[in-house]
Amino acid sequence: MSKQSLKIGLQLPGFASGEEGYYEHGEQERYSISDMVRHSVKAEKLGFDFICKATGMAMREPFVPYTLIAQATKRVRLMTSIIDVYTRSPIVAAKTMGNLDEVSKGRCVLGIGKGALPLSKQEGIPLEKTVQRIREWIKIVKHLFSEESLDFDGEIFKLRGAKLGFTPHRKFMPVYIGGAGPKVMRLAGELADGVFLGTASYSEYVKDALKNIQSGAENAGRNYNKIEVVGSSLLCVGSKKQTDRYVKPLMAFFGSIGQVDYNMKFTPFYNKIIEIGRLYKTGKIAQAADSVTDEMIDALTVTGTVQECQERLARFSRLGISTYRVLPVGYSISEAYDNAFKVCQGIL
Repeated sequence: MSKQSLKIGLQLPGFASGEEGYYEHGEQERYSISDMVRHSVKAEKLGFDFICKATGMAMREPFVPYTLIAQATKRVRLMTSIIDVYTRSPIVAAKTMGNLDEVSKGRCVLGIGKGALPLSKQEGIPLEKTVQRIREWIKIVKHLFSEESLDFDGEIFKLRGAKLGFTPHRKFMPVYIGGAGPKVMRLAGELADGVFLGTASYSEYVKDALKNIQSGAENAGRNYNKIEVVGSSLLCVGSKKQTDRYVKPLMAFFGSIGQVDYNMKFTPFYNKIIEIGRLYKTGKIAQAADSVTDEMIDALTVTGTVQECQERLARFSRLGISTYRVLPVGYSISEAYDNAFKVCQGIL
């Protein structure tokens, strides 16, 4: 794999520490904001293209860490992956991102979507009309950055004289959609500047997503080639025994929250992953993890030696994905990220 043939982004842990049941690290440790800054600075030095961090239930909000990361870095992009469109209004999000974009001198990307762990579900907000909500959300944010005020009469949002209240660093905020299904992928092609594909980017699922993004772009008269598509996978360096211990419980967890349901429809594993998700939800975490097969790990994650991980990353560029984010997993957060740096250093 030649250098710079694939842009790599680093996903920061979403949780305050390595809690069991979410990111299954063998060693429990606190992951502080200063750790986020330290890893982001190192990623920038190594040539990573962007930093991103998940948001949702039981996760840190991203904007305080991102402000410190923006002050400590100069080049790396800062992406939210992703803000759910139910609990945060487009006006609040636009104001927050406008502030962060000023601090970072124009390095922000606003990633939005329903979310894998939506706070809205925890707060009792009904998850309705997601595609229409995202459509209106994007239109509002883009208008607020390009114009002084906005009257908007949508199906979801009704705004009168909405404005940022300050002059943004840029008159344009890139908006990326995170999702998997065909409707949201076509919407991304129609309106978004980029797309976050679902974690566990199986080859046939990637082809389906790219087809739908292109269809949406063509229907809207947009240039499909200008839409950045970001693939995603767990990355774990180590022996098979190690990857089984750390990757399989997390794959089982993803199955329990429905994050990979649509992706799995393109694989031979769909019925199996549904069964695994049910086991996990009923508290049978060990049994669920043991049910994750070697074939699933090989097809859906980046694991093995440093060289094997580099080779597995290369396959995604051959699918037509030029940008990829890695979610490091390992015995400890520190070890996981050190190993991820070793893998990516060889291809950046």
